[in-house]
Amino acid sequence: MQGFEDTGVLLFCTDDWRITNVVATSDLEYGIFPSHSGPGRVDHSSASGANDTGIYVGQSHDVTVDHNLATGNVSGFEIENSSGVRLFGNDATGNTAGILSFTLPFLDVTENAGNRIDHNFVHDNDKANTCEPGDIVCAVPPGSGIAVVAADANTVDHNTVTGNDSFGILVANICNALQLPPAVCAVLDIEPNSDDARIVFDTALDNGENPAPGFPLPGGDLLWDGTGTGDCWATTCTARASRRRCRCASSDSTATVSLRAEQRLRSTERFGFGSGDSREYREPTRRRRCCFRADGDIERIDLGRHASPRRTERFAASKLGAAGGALQGPRFSGLSGYR
Repeated sequence: MQGFEDTGVLLFCTDDWRITNVVATSDLEYGIFPSHSGPGRVDHSSASGANDTGIYVGQSHDVTVDHNLATGNVSGFEIENSSGVRLFGNDATGNTAGILSFTLPFLDVTENAGNRIDHNFVHDNDKANTCEPGDIVCAVPPGSGIAVVAADANTVDHNTVTGNDSFGILVANICNALQLPPAVCAVLDIEPNSDDARIVFDTALDNGENPAPGFPLPGGDLLWDGTGTGDCWATTCTARASRRRCRCASSDSTATVSLRAEQRLRSTERFGFGSGDSREYREPTRRRRCCFRADGDIERIDLGRHASPRRTERFAASKLGAAGGALQGPRFSGLSGYR
């Protein structure tokens, strides 16, 4: 499946399906894209050269994605507004980002929950972001490993994550990840936090050595923005210099990263923390066992569900624009026209 203007393989409203032994190359938006679909499987396939996502599961449930290769895409693999997805045994390399699991607002399905990302090799995803101008994926910084954003009860375990220049594994609130102003965040019809994430038994090494320009956090193997409840980091191997120096990280306590005053101010401003808010970026301390809990739910204003078969809609853009005007930054310059 090569050179299509949108998607190489698209499934919509399909049950009991399988995509296997497919090679999707240089399709403009997506390589392989099951959407609004029930139980199914993507396996032993490859996707490369997409300006959005190589293998993308959107608004679907009970999907297995295993033994695939994604390379040379903006995002290698994505789980969007889906539940019961297992993504395992895959190789994500040479993309802008390896694996993303998230919830976007104003779609038919309004949550991402109960997914498992395990036993994947996510390495050297340092490709420049070649997104179509105005697409939401333009917000993804080069050098991203695995990111869990506005997704609940996602388990990330037994993955090997190495050589990603910005970060290894990230858990964040969507408003922080996209640097949305408070007025825009207030009208989202999703819960923006990532709650009950479990980051366990992973190996994250040599990530964050050269963060992308504009990335609002210091690079690192494990990153968390301090939001959400019930998030757990345990027995995850991290080391900057050598596998032989690998130690186990867990979150029985947290340590605030020491930044120069101007760096700290810039990071907290970009993350939308008010002047009276003492939260900063926090990194799990490198100790063994236990988990930590992150308090501080953000109130959600529910505007109801708005149907859309595509991952984004002009309706969403109009709602965001009405709330807070144009989104800030060049990455959102074409928001009103993105698909």
